Amino acid sequence: MTNSNHIATEKSGKLILGNKEYLFQSCFYYYWIQVRQQRRRSLLVAILKFFVALSLLLACLYSAKLMTLWWQVPLPAPLVAMIFMLILLSSKMIQPNWLTPACEPILKYMALFFIPAGVGIVQHTPLLILQWPLLLSILIVVPTIGICLVAIVAQKGLKDD
Repeated sequence: MTNSNHIATEKSGKLILGNKEYLFQSCFYYYWIQVRQQRRRSLLVAILKFFVALSLLLACLYSAKLMTLWWQVPLPAPLVAMIFMLILLSSKMIQPNWLTPACEPILKYMALFFIPAGVGIVQHTPLLILQWPLLLSILIVVPTIGICLVAIVAQKGLKDD
């Protein structure tokens, strides 16, 4: 039963008033398309933010490498890069949330970066066994001296206040 004004249509046993079902389906489809596009956009934005953050980190590292090579600075390039990053962050030229997309995954899997050091320790076990008294004394004496020096400086600072 079909009315020319689309007031009532019988389709597959359902009574539909006008073209409301078609309108609902088209609105739902339009919404679904928008959600898919939004997800694609948000994924693309997340990927772009990751690459921007990673490029900022790598720019600091490679500029530090160039500086240490050109000026013969006797410091490791990653240390100089960290100093650059500290200066950029403290001067607010770079916002910390700009670096978050690249830093979170790196920090999440940081334990993997220590595997080569662990393998090196295992490979040099005979040397460690031979030099264990020196290593143990260094591990105890150096932090103790550092803590004592900090305590002395802190006490002198409190007396001056």
